[in-house]
Amino acid sequence: MVFTSAAKVYSAALMSAIRAAIPKVVAIDRRNMNMWEDDAARGAIVSTGRWKLIFSELLTRRA
Repeated sequence: MVFTSAAKVYSAALMSAIRAAIPKVVAIDRRNMNMWEDDAARGAIVSTGRWKLIFSELLTRRA
């Protein structure tokens, strides 16, 4: 699962190197900085049925 944060407004789109490394994964753009408050993001996470998750963040901004 890959999420972006307001890619069209605040942050940049998913980096091309990441897209190239995982081409089959579709990024879910969330509008809220708190991932758990975004319905699409929360739904995607809950749908996995997993109790343990690993999160990593890379913040990029538009120039």
